[in-house]
Amino acid sequence: MSGKEYVRQGQYQYESHSQQNSYTRTTSSLNKYYDILESNETDNLDTIKSNYRRLIKQYHYDSIASKNLPEDMIKFAEQKTQNLNEAYAAIKKARE
Repeated sequence: MSGKEYVRQGQYQYESHSQQNSYTRTTSSLNKYYDILESNETDNLDTIKSNYRRLIKQYHYDSIASKNLPEDMIKFAEQKTQNLNEAYAAIKKARE
């Protein structure tokens, strides 16, 4: 095979790596995103979006920086914001 990545619809993702093929459950990778957004797989997209917005307001690094908190808190908030954005984007894409 050519080393390209192939995705099959459904529960499993098929990845081609030269001579090596592997199947992974896409749901297991999404579970961490649901946890990050304090949501469940059974929640509708409106509930997930509401959780995302609440958490972004709480952890967004701009709001932390405006409070003159220590640099390590700002770095934590930046990472948390990135994680929230990644999780929300992945869940939205998976539900399309």
